[in-house]
Amino acid sequence: MREPEAVSDVRLGGARDAWLARWLPMLRESCAHGPVLEIGCGEGEDSATLMEAGLALIAFDLSAEAVAVARRAASSTVRMPGNRSR
Repeated sequence: MREPEAVSDVRLGGARDAWLARWLPMLRESCAHGPVLEIGCGEGEDSATLMEAGLALIAFDLSAEAVAVARRAASSTVRMPGNRSR
């Protein structure tokens, strides 16, 4: 069985995220004029995939440690708790 092309385009640390890749076309269409709100972003694995897909993103998590990891990995265009410069 051949993978959908979108799946092979979405990589995170060398691993494929087939579940998220399946939703990217709908997210691109639905969020063309505003950001995706990621509740419970953890260490930012899905955040990275969403940003790589060109989506604007607002992400947060209750774990300050996880947010710190996500913030280090995130692009400066992503607003994370404590990053009020944008």
